[in-house]
Amino acid sequence: MSKPLSQLEVLNGYAEKAREGLMHCCSSTRWVEAMLAQRPFRDPKHVYDCAAICWRRLARADWLEAFSQHPRIGDLRGARSLDDTERTWAEGEQSGAGYPEAFEAKNSARLMQAR
Repeated sequence: MSKPLSQLEVLNGYAEKAREGLMHCCSSTRWVEAMLAQRPFRDPKHVYDCAAICWRRLARADWLEAFSQHPRIGDLRGARSLDDTERTWAEGEQSGAGYPEAFEAKNSARLMQAR
């Protein structure tokens, strides 16, 4: 019986599965394509380092594309339906968010500039 593939093996060996998995992490098309171009990844740290570098190289429009698909703080429905993995991630990310209305009111000018 063969052992299941690791996430790293999937990222390195299966372009479509890698694309799908990366889109779960960040919905910027350019970020996903940049990450795919970095393969093969040596180890998880290499994946994280590439992710940060690719993110910093994106244009504002690419960031907005990613943010548009990310659920707002306190809203797990988001701009699109989440699968089980994304829902779990969003719940974890947002568990310490506290009062989204207060955050949004305090930062509304900055949020509007980003849109």
